[in-house]
Amino acid sequence: MSMTKAQWQVMNAVWQRDGQTSQEIIERLAALPWKKTTIQTLLRRLVDKGYVTVEKSGRQYLYTASSCRQTMCRQLAIENFERVGAVQNYILLTALIEEAQLTNQQIEKLQQQLQKKIKRTCQCATKKCQCRKKD
Repeated sequence: MSMTKAQWQVMNAVWQRDGQTSQEIIERLAALPWKKTTIQTLLRRLVDKGYVTVEKSGRQYLYTASSCRQTMCRQLAIENFERVGAVQNYILLTALIEEAQLTNQQIEKLQQQLQKKIKRTCQCATKKCQCRKKD
């Protein structure tokens, strides 16, 4: 999954409502300094990549996100972790946490997730864990 910043902006408009026409999406993005053709091109590329589906309804084409925002963000995160490799995941995760603006509730949830991870993981950096074989 690779998506440019501009494509993410179009996806944000698509996620607002299923079954939108290109004109509705263009109107949602009116605050951006883009031409109509630019948005249509970005939309077409998102369709080509499979992130957006298009359905003909009469004389109009209706655009819908193929995945919800949460699923797509999760896929992107997993791909980035796989790309940098297990040893470097700590660096990536630390950078994300440092840059993210989080509420106290979100921080508490992260702490809970880390506590669960401490209880069920070993110190091996790869999926070829040797210490679990000892159990």
